[in-house]
Amino acid sequence: MGNQLIRLCLLLMLFAAGSCKKNGQANNDAAIVGDWTLVNSWEGNTIIVFSDFTVQRTLSFRSDGTLYETHNDSSANIDLLVPVPAVQLPKPITDTAGYQTTSLPAACVAIKFPAIVIKGQAGCVRYSISQDTLVISTPSCLAPYSSVYVKKK
Repeated sequence: MGNQLIRLCLLLMLFAAGSCKKNGQANNDAAIVGDWTLVNSWEGNTIIVFSDFTVQRTLSFRSDGTLYETHNDSSANIDLLVPVPAVQLPKPITDTAGYQTTSLPAACVAIKFPAIVIKGQAGCVRYSISQDTLVISTPSCLAPYSSVYVKKK
């Protein structure tokens, strides 16, 4: 019984590790193209308050698969989920990367979810768009963490 449980856990871990890999050609969602401004971030049902300064972050998704992220915190590379920043930067910086949207299987349930894959980075994030609101969150089966953006007009 113990060996079977260990094998099952190992199998689930292997599946989870592979669930966010790029899956075929770019399938970019036209609804995500545009400029999005950070409104807030949530951990579970609790809004995260950035007490030291106001985090400013803009995501600019382009139809050619290029993503520009302009931010005033010390997060490295492209980070669509906004963690508690360590340091405020003297002026905003812009990071650039390629992206693709796709549909990927969740590691713990037999459903697919819409995902954003950043080229050159391991893993992915889940996303949903409703009118002018973009919610980016951890993939299914992980602790709930979300960042909410609104589309610039």
